[in-house]
Amino acid sequence: MRGIFAEPVYLIVRVVGLAVGVATACIALAFVRWELGYDSHFTDADRIYRITTDGSTNLRVNPSPLLDGHRHVLRWTRFKEAYLPLLSHGDRRRFTVLDPVGENFLRVLDLPMLEGDRRTALSSPDAVVITEQMRRFYFGDESALGKHLLWDNEHEVVITGVVALPRQTHLEFDVLAPPNAAVIAQANADYLRQFIYSSAVYVVVDDAQSIEGLTKELQDYMGLHHGDGFTDVVRLQPLTDIYLEPPAPSDRGVRGDPWVVGAALVLALVVLLLAGIN
Repeated sequence: MRGIFAEPVYLIVRVVGLAVGVATACIALAFVRWELGYDSHFTDADRIYRITTDGSTNLRVNPSPLLDGHRHVLRWTRFKEAYLPLLSHGDRRRFTVLDPVGENFLRVLDLPMLEGDRRTALSSPDAVVITEQMRRFYFGDESALGKHLLWDNEHEVVITGVVALPRQTHLEFDVLAPPNAAVIAQANADYLRQFIYSSAVYVVVDDAQSIEGLTKELQDYMGLHHGDGFTDVVRLQPLTDIYLEPPAPSDRGVRGDPWVVGAALVLALVVLLLAGIN
């Protein structure tokens, strides 16, 4: 101990090196925790899965007959790729990312509801649910519930809910609307059929142990409806894995890189080991 204090410069270097090493390891571990935490905030995150076939969410089959009333499926919903309508209120207008979703979408993926009732917010064909960011853009600090937006300068829709969109989620949208929205139906008479057959499907299961059996049932069901030429592999993709896995063709937004996460974890462990040795 006396020798250490006899060389203050050496002591300072060691202390600073240890502090820098620990700080670096803490930052790396915080990054790893952040990346692994995507979509874990949903209530049933460990029991929510997205159905894919060979990495695509376009099933080309209506899964309703199998999923409705299935003994292991508690709830399920659909999420379709976006429209980009111009929505305006007074002199405030912008092109928005609008996704048609199933009526019970907010009960399957229970985003924080700031205004409105998640059970009924998407039940009307003239309803839209907007994000907190959109509420601030159109209305400032005022409530948005019950107010109207003009869709493409022609049709009025009513705001029935406001949700907070967490930063740690693979979902990206400005507005949610039911697939039978009157405006969408006028623009594309065949849209409801497209929604049924080509949307991403999310399911909440009663127990993770039922996944293997449900996957086999889905594989057989899709093979039956596609015919003998169906060779795709059906998979139930865990919700919390979506961010770090290769994106499906219809996915939007930035995705994480598992190699970067692994490298950050190794870096943290090596730095802590070296700091401990020194």
